[in-house]
Amino acid sequence: MAKPSGDDSKKAADPAADVLARAKAKIESKDSAGAIAVLGELSAMSDCSSDLKLEAAGLYASVGAKEAAVAAYLAAGSGFLYDDADMTRARQAFAAAYELEPTSVDVLFQLGQADV
Repeated sequence: MAKPSGDDSKKAADPAADVLARAKAKIESKDSAGAIAVLGELSAMSDCSSDLKLEAAGLYASVGAKEAAVAAYLAAGSGFLYDDADMTRARQAFAAAYELEPTSVDVLFQLGQADV
């Protein structure tokens, strides 16, 4: 039986990173709609890290998907805040969401949570 190559085992180990790589390829090929569709796969992944959610949020923002970017920034920030107890990173994620949607009650609430 053949041993999996390094790339194959890496993809199997981190499917969220694979999704981000595919989204970046779509962005590089100027396929914003395709990138948004690929990034949507992350929402179905329960084991996606806060770091990858944060990266996905930036990719959403880079293709103009403001609502999805804000949701991803909030998800990343919540992960940093509640799962990782990393207040600094949580606040950075929430601040990025605030830059996109400064009137959002959810964003303002989470910024307050990070500051408490």
